[in-house]
Amino acid sequence: MEELLENLAEKAGCFISDLKLDQKRKRLIHVLEEIDPSEYTAASWQETFTYITEDNATETSCEAIKNELINRLKK
Repeated sequence: MEELLENLAEKAGCFISDLKLDQKRKRLIHVLEEIDPSEYTAASWQETFTYITEDNATETSCEAIKNELINRLKK
């Protein structure tokens, strides 16, 4: 299974490290909205959430973590 962080970076047209940049937020939100959360494990979503936000998600399901990440990025 392809890693979520790698997939996000590829679809956003950047390096994984660039996913944290404010300049990539709009593109990242768009990419996240297009991804089916069930394509990845909850652990992968949690890892992605933690990497991008430097915080832990409060949610536990794939869809809920995805939505929490999108909402966090919109702030």
